[in-house]
Amino acid sequence: MLIFPFLLIGFIKEDHEDCAVYLEFIFDYNMDYTDLFGSEVEMVDVYVFDKDGYFLFERHADCAGDLIDNKRLYLRDGFTPGTYKLITVGGLTNHFRFTDLNDQPFRPGVTTIQEVKLSLYHEASDVSHEFPHL
Repeated sequence: MLIFPFLLIGFIKEDHEDCAVYLEFIFDYNMDYTDLFGSEVEMVDVYVFDKDGYFLFERHADCAGDLIDNKRLYLRDGFTPGTYKLITVGGLTNHFRFTDLNDQPFRPGVTTIQEVKLSLYHEASDVSHEFPHL
């Protein structure tokens, strides 16, 4: 599992009332030492926890359609100034799922970052598909 490094970039727009916060994804830890995020990752999932490690919300984005320049995720609803912990995974598909340790969906304000579990989801005992970049 690759957990992508992230960079929070805040922009102040003089002609807009709202200030924006973005996550910019860079995948340059590779053999080419160049940013391959846009060409290698089709989907990105972001799980946001507060400073104490309690789950707040998640964002799922198709890199080609939902990200600015195929690498920048605009965080708006539910995101206020503060300190956050993030889990970011590129390439998560329907073959994987995040749950708490009891295989339950994350519950805002209840699930902690220490309870996060990533599992392979399959209905049969054999896995017969190719895994995407993760």
